Amino acid sequence: MKIVKKAFAYVTYNDHLLVFSHPHHPEVGLQVPAGTVEAGESWQTAVLREAAEETGLREQLKLMRMLGEQMRNMQDFGKPEIHQRRFFQLTCTKKPPKTWERFEEYSSAGDRPLFRFFWVPLAGVPPLIAEHDQFIHLLAT
Repeated sequence: MKIVKKAFAYVTYNDHLLVFSHPHHPEVGLQVPAGTVEAGESWQTAVLREAAEETGLREQLKLMRMLGEQMRNMQDFGKPEIHQRRFFQLTCTKKPPKTWERFEEYSSAGDRPLFRFFWVPLAGVPPLIAEHDQFIHLLAT
């Protein structure tokens, strides 16, 4: 099975975590910004690029630390691949909007899905899809 490198961004602001939904496809569930590490790209560069592309928060994002790594078989989502995931904490250095909508800048699927971003308290993060919440517990440390 093919292994695909994926960088995940836990973007925090004060005691909140940035998550997003798909307004046109609510069945997809809640997620955090993430994406594929491109050939020759470092994990750190990839997570900052993906978070900026998806959220539109460009100058405000600062990489804090890597939280962990996970190998996840994606066959339960119809993909014959294994995702090698690294999860990073990023912080938003300027006061962000409470909520906003944004079309993804680049999409490997060919379309540009609409994302609805909002902040949730770290003390009460709702369930996220496909184990996106694997390392959230480490944000409080």
